[in-house]
Amino acid sequence: MKAGYTKLIHGNKNYEKYFVVNWCFFSICNFKCSYCPTSLHDGKNRGLPLEDVKNFCLQVIQHKKDKKVFFEFTGGEMTYYKDFVALFEFLKANGADTGLISNGSRDLEFWQQHKHLIDHICLSFHPEQGDMDHFFKVVTLLNEVTTVHVNIMMLPEKFDALMGLGRKIAAQVEGVSISIQALFEEMSGDIFPYTKEQKDLLDKPDLEVGSDIKYCRTPKLERKVYRGEMKKVFPDGTEEVVNPPELIAQGENNWYGWNCNIGLENLVVDFYGNVKRGWCGVGGDIGHVSDYVFNFPTRPVYCQTQNCYCGLDIMAKKVKVF
Repeated sequence: MKAGYTKLIHGNKNYEKYFVVNWCFFSICNFKCSYCPTSLHDGKNRGLPLEDVKNFCLQVIQHKKDKKVFFEFTGGEMTYYKDFVALFEFLKANGADTGLISNGSRDLEFWQQHKHLIDHICLSFHPEQGDMDHFFKVVTLLNEVTTVHVNIMMLPEKFDALMGLGRKIAAQVEGVSISIQALFEEMSGDIFPYTKEQKDLLDKPDLEVGSDIKYCRTPKLERKVYRGEMKKVFPDGTEEVVNPPELIAQGENNWYGWNCNIGLENLVVDFYGNVKRGWCGVGGDIGHVSDYVFNFPTRPVYCQTQNCYCGLDIMAKKVKVF
């Protein structure tokens, strides 16, 4: 891999059309996975008042008139927010795109009634409590009207069955992107005890549909993808396409001292309504959802962290400072 690049830019010009707000909304979840931090399912954070949420979202939409704003919500299981439908209807009525990360466990009637409100959904299969047949039906149903990405959480003792689920989705549901995910204690600790054969599959690069899958995508018209691969730009003008997992795996996720566009291309919001440029925390809190007037960042931030592990933070333009 070529060294010495001076810029990291979006690999697809379409990504530049979007401003992304990633919101860790609340900690209510019907699953209690062993590898998930308790803070994500303890029920202590039950979501902010709807009017505060709407006010902030409207400020973002009005400020970013030159962009399409994409709000992505996670938790917890966002579909259990008491004002889920009202919030998503509000966002759609005001021209925003909507997305969420979900375990897909709500019944088919729920998804049938509300699928029109969702532009992008990341469905994560959690094998300790998830039902494979139901999950497959939800993926198939939502794929009819929205962009679907599937994460399969690879529990070692169910590894073969989970690979089977991934192959089934890849073979039968056109247009879905799929990723098999290694598990870590509390999501950031020691990796689970995989066999050598399992680790080899998890470490493989993208593989074709019909074989073992690490990550695959089959064709579908009008996929809505808001962030993705990046490009390294070298002083001689040459470019090299990379993706965040590759950069992390190869230890190339250090941009200390570079200018970074977090805050200009995206914002993040935590459980408590604190607004930040990115999940790295560089630049500190820049406001709160309840602020009547929100002051948006106008300049890149000087990176002060040694390693960047958040995909959203990585997928913002970066320029080396000389």
